[in-house]
Amino acid sequence: MSTTILRPLGVLGAVEAMDLRNNFQRVVDNRDSGVVVDLTGVQLLSAAGLAAVTNILGQGRRSGIQVRVLPPEEGSEAALVIEQADLRRFLAPGGLWNALANEQRDEIAKRGSADPRRGWSFAARVGRQFRRALGAKSDRAAETAVGCR
Repeated sequence: MSTTILRPLGVLGAVEAMDLRNNFQRVVDNRDSGVVVDLTGVQLLSAAGLAAVTNILGQGRRSGIQVRVLPPEEGSEAALVIEQADLRRFLAPGGLWNALANEQRDEIAKRGSADPRRGWSFAARVGRQFRRALGAKSDRAAETAVGCR
């Protein structure tokens, strides 16, 4: 088994994000044991690019592939996007993302469910925590608070 390095350069926009996901799928198909997503050469990171990276982390966890992310250069626009999304701690090796995954696996082994609210996805729980952090009493209030409709 081997470790693959995925290294997007320059702009990680929608097209590049799709390429990154496709390359990760090849890693899964090849049954590689690990992936390093090296963002050190990325200057601009779009929402699609950030979504691709977080998707790769989740898919890697589900596939049993160890995924590590090397963050963009400190002070770059890409690093600022990660900071503004408050994802640096999740993307860091041994960060909360990985710790949450381990805790959920342990809980599933014990109780058969990762959450007392069966059927809720990880994204739904994180979204609910985000809405609560905004002080919203309901989903609709949270959408209004962040300017969505």
